[in-house]
Amino acid sequence: MNSALPRCAHLTEDALQRSEFEAALVWSKRACEMPLSDVSDRLQHLQALFAAKSPSFDSWLADLERIALENTPFALDLAKWKMNVPRT
Repeated sequence: MNSALPRCAHLTEDALQRSEFEAALVWSKRACEMPLSDVSDRLQHLQALFAAKSPSFDSWLADLERIALENTPFALDLAKWKMNVPRT
């Protein structure tokens, strides 16, 4: 197993908890680029983009929505994420 992937997820979560959004974006993007990344890594990157108020958020969300059209379990995970996003 690629031990770097769980470390990236942990570092992303830690950075998000400390409101260090630029660091969270770096770690979550790195996780998504790894060969063994999965949908949880993509959702964590979405969370980092949202928290950072990144201009890339909308395009990343659109990409995930396209993936969800062909992947029912992922569609459910994405819907859960959307339901838990605080409305501003």
